[in-house]
Amino acid sequence: MKEVKHIVPEDTVNFKEMKTLVIWMIFSIVPLHQASEQTVYTFGQNCSVVITVNPEDEIYVLYEGGSLSSACDTFQFKHNSTLCITSLNHDDPDCAVELQYYIKNDSRTPEKRYTCTNRPDEDDYCVKEKETMFLKLQSLSYNRQNVTIKLRIKLIEVEAPANKYMPSNGAYPTQTSGQQTTNFSNEPAGYNPSSTTWNYSTPQDFSAFTYNNPVS
Repeated sequence: MKEVKHIVPEDTVNFKEMKTLVIWMIFSIVPLHQASEQTVYTFGQNCSVVITVNPEDEIYVLYEGGSLSSACDTFQFKHNSTLCITSLNHDDPDCAVELQYYIKNDSRTPEKRYTCTNRPDEDDYCVKEKETMFLKLQSLSYNRQNVTIKLRIKLIEVEAPANKYMPSNGAYPTQTSGQQTTNFSNEPAGYNPSSTTWNYSTPQDFSAFTYNNPVS
């Protein structure tokens, strides 16, 4: 009995190879995209760190004991929006480190100092737009193996304050004729309490107006 050989067309082989290549590329690109949005930097392990924070980034700063050289104890964060730091964990049972927040690298006085007795507040610490932020972890002793620090850094959008002088209905003063009517929040002497407006007559040839004074 003769052996029957099945010949696979060359186009079919190429299609299968291309399909495999496309699937491999998809699974290779997705993790890289996620890593660019969420990044971790560790004091003592990452050195000479200068980071530009983007709106979609979520950055974590860690320290879990270990070496802490002067070249790897300061991180710099640049940004074009309001930058906020959230303390997720600050445990230093042996009082071995001091966490410092600087706004300018030439400043010798930190904006904030955190130790084993003065831990970060639960509220976020935020800096204004384009104010470069520096984080420094200073060693106070060699007994750092029990230290655990975790910070989250993220940009936030701050809404512009509303114009309190604009009427709530968005209306502007309208022109009328014959009589001027003005609403006062603090009425002068002689004001009639039963009326909501202060009325007085003006010459007939005067083109008066009505202005609704917004409530402050």
